[in-house]
Amino acid sequence: MPSELTWGQSIQKVLGESPEPMHYADITDRIVKDGLRQNLGATPSATVGAHIAASIKHKGKKSPFVRVSKGTYDLAKRAAAASPNAVTVEVDGIPSADAEEQYAIVAAFGMFWRREAVDWMRTPKLLGMQQIGATPVDFNGQRGVYLLYDGREVIYVGLRAAAERQAEAVEQLRLSVIDRAFVGLRSEWSMRPIGELARVVSGYAFKSAWFAGQGVRLLRNANVSQGSIDWTDTVRLPEELRPQFAEYELNAGDIVLALDRPIVAAGLKVARLVEADVPSLLLQRVATFRLGDSLDPGYLYAFLRTSVFMDAISGHEQSLGVPHVSPRQVAAVRLPVPTLAKQRDIVRALEGELSLASSVAGGLVQQAADIGRLPAALLRSAFSGDSPDN
Repeated sequence: MPSELTWGQSIQKVLGESPEPMHYADITDRIVKDGLRQNLGATPSATVGAHIAASIKHKGKKSPFVRVSKGTYDLAKRAAAASPNAVTVEVDGIPSADAEEQYAIVAAFGMFWRREAVDWMRTPKLLGMQQIGATPVDFNGQRGVYLLYDGREVIYVGLRAAAERQAEAVEQLRLSVIDRAFVGLRSEWSMRPIGELARVVSGYAFKSAWFAGQGVRLLRNANVSQGSIDWTDTVRLPEELRPQFAEYELNAGDIVLALDRPIVAAGLKVARLVEADVPSLLLQRVATFRLGDSLDPGYLYAFLRTSVFMDAISGHEQSLGVPHVSPRQVAAVRLPVPTLAKQRDIVRALEGELSLASSVAGGLVQQAADIGRLPAALLRSAFSGDSPDN
């Protein structure tokens, strides 16, 4: 019986059979699917990313791999043939080989649960794996928010987090849920620029002299939050001027993306409008999307909230000293394009999983409020002689 391929051989084989560069998560999926390795470890994606990063860092131009964008790699010889003057990009942000032994915070979201291996006691083991076929790991001692899967179905959402990291953990949970939905799609379906499937429209530069106390609302960069529109600070255009700007009229269901400082600590400033957000007109430095027939709006909205999209628009030029992305740059980002039926299936599955994340978020808000009241309760107890409520 022949011995299994090494990690390096497996990665080279997968890249050699792919017609284009691949993200390290997709390389891992192909290695698992093709059975190139039996011994996968607890976090095979981290292992693949670390192996490629170490090869590029230590071997330099002699490495068989080359980084073409964040998390995406190609064979060096093919990249060199395609672009003889290409320069190897410095590696950053790739999981280190030590990630598999890290227990301070949950390293892998969406772990598959081995229910028969749970010992139901006060401190049970929680044995899970990052991918089906990977070596199980006990993440009971880790901190963070995690999902447990039984096959493809989410069966439990768990929390092991310090209070000060709860909000960050929930946002990471949402991002991980969405990212997971797109894992593997890049290798299964054609990759096309957003601009081929939708027209990216930037708002109009309405003059501040036109603003009025009454009239139609203008949706500005400051109004776009993570997943919703905040109309606390509102400017308006007189109704008599509104018919001149029909091209910038917004409708319920439209997707809007902030172009100035699009990524902040809380996440990407992108939202879908609801009935309460219209009527409104699109102001400059905010973009919306006019979709063609081959792209579902819910699918595009989900893709815009992936780490792949956020990586693609990070680090662009600045406008008046503020990080800025242009409609052209947004339109150039490539996304996998399944059939419309498949896109809608993905959206329906995501809605169910994200509702679980929202439930966890609601619980965390209440828990944080309870924790915030605890010091006052303890002080009252100290001076009254009573015990605070449990």
